[in-house]
This record gives sequence, C-alpha cells and structure tokens, in this order.
Amino acid sequence: SCAISKDYNKSKPLCDDFINRWSSHSLLVNKWLALQVASSDTPTLEIVKELERHPLFDIKNPNKMRALLGSFARNLPQFHSMDGKSYSYYISKVIEIDSFNPSIASRLVQAFKQIQKYPMPLKEMAEKELSKILDNTKSSKNIVEVTTKLLGR
Repeated sequence: SCAISKDYNKSKPLCDDFINRWSSHSLLVNKWLALQVASSDTPTLEIVKELERHPLFDIKNPNKMRALLGSFARNLPQFHSMDGKSYSYYISKVIEIDSFNPSIASRLVQAFKQIQKYPMPLKEMAEKELSKILDNTKSSKNIVEVTTKLLGR
C-alpha cells in the first residue's frame, strides 16, 4: 500500500509506483487519492492541488471528488489550518462543483457542519468563505439552502 510519512518526498515514489500498477482499478485509485491527503504531517493542501491535476482525478466524478476533497476535509489538523488557505481553496472547489453537480457540492459543504463550535478566528474565516457561496449569484438553490443553515441565517 501507499504509506505517507512526514517526509513526503520519500513516500511519493512509493505512491507513484502503487498507482502505476493499479491505475485501472477505480476503487484503488479512490483509496490512493484519499490516503495521500489523510496525513496531518504532510503539506496536505499542496498535495490536494497536485492530485487535482493528476490524470486519474476527474472533478466531475463524484467518487473521485469525495475521495480527494472529502478526505481533505476530514483531515482536521490540515483542513482547519490557521492561515485559512484550506477553507478558501475548499470553498472555491465547492463553488466550481456546484456549477455542474449541486447535489455533491451541497454534501461537500457539510464539512462545515460544526462551524458554530469552531474557535475564533477559525469560525470567522469559515463564515467569510461560506459567504462566498451566498454572494455567488450562480449558486444553486441546494447549496444556498445548506449554507444558510450552516451559517445560522
């Protein structure tokens, strides 16, 4: 299997070898995507961005989206980084996905379901990013409804 260690540069060749062998197996590709963004010891946001450009990732494939973005959101130390970059990136992807798959976008935005319990300044940063969904005139009815509830409006 593909083991991600603190030294991403050492584990990356193992991951590449794994995916080269098993790229024709969709479930293994999904696990491979998820595993690479699960470690709290690696530069996860950069890895997510890199994997998003990988030929085996397809943002229009719901299983691939959940494997990569959903797993990233469940990586609590990395997703809730104090610089706010993870929230910003994630919401930009959710808005993009909403344009062609409102149902999946509405599920992905649920990553913020505990927003009312976030400590400051994480709560403020998350609210600011979620507000981008409400400010976007092209947002679907689904995601507007979910986001409004998350924000307590």
